[in-house]
Amino acid sequence: NAVSSLSHAVLQITVRETAKTANVQANVRVGKLSLIDLAGSERASKTMNKGVRLHEGANINKSLLALSNCINALGKAKGGSNHIPYRDSKLTRLLKDSLGGNCKTTMIAAVSPARASYEDTLNTLKYANRAKEIKLTASQNSVKVDFHIAKYAQIIESLRSEVALWRGKFAEAALYNGAHGLPAHAPGGSDAAGSAGGAPASEPRAAQVAAAAADRERGQAAYARIEQTHGAAALALTQIAELRGREREAAEALGRAREGTALADARLAAARTAAAAASADGGGR
Repeated sequence: NAVSSLSHAVLQITVRETAKTANVQANVRVGKLSLIDLAGSERASKTMNKGVRLHEGANINKSLLALSNCINALGKAKGGSNHIPYRDSKLTRLLKDSLGGNCKTTMIAAVSPARASYEDTLNTLKYANRAKEIKLTASQNSVKVDFHIAKYAQIIESLRSEVALWRGKFAEAALYNGAHGLPAHAPGGSDAAGSAGGAPASEPRAAQVAAAAADRERGQAAYARIEQTHGAAALALTQIAELRGREREAAEALGRAREGTALADARLAAARTAAAAASADGGGR
């Protein structure tokens, strides 16, 4: 709890990385760092704790036992066929990704050379040795997320802003090249060695030309992305128009069905009235 020193400490930091450039798909990379400080096992016969402290020590031992069961099951598991009891405690639920997930895990065991701590040291080393049997393979957590059609307008506006930014940079590069006698459309580093007089250009000018070429390439990539997004948005709008047309047809068919139902109800009511009148006339005779 918040005031007791007899507790486990778990610090988890989750980082999500997404590209700044807008597109109909987003490549999301997720990483998690977990730092865990496990409390030591408590022996009531040695600590002589009572009341609340005794209850806290029992809870610590219970969670450590659940963690030990998960470690034993993971060490014996082959091909993920065995059941891993992660739900036996809150601690094992928090450490599920660190124990058997897509991660790299390091366990540091705290032991003591004192004779009085012999049993605790031996149990801790056995605990760590069982944890060594767990085999983990870490790979990059990368997920492609498709955006909803409703966000296409926002994506297109973001791409337009990006294109406007690159156009401004191109204009600045053209002004700089004109002021320093450089070619207005230098293709890259290969043409950065010449100037108006045929003499080799200085390193700052070459760097500026290379930077302008790189900016132009990024701008062209941005144009390609916005064209792709425009095509996807046009297709989505066409699909929406088709769905709305089908919705209108379905509404018209429903209206006609309701009119037919109302007409049939009216005919049925008239038939019932006629039948009631006929039976009344027959009874009177």
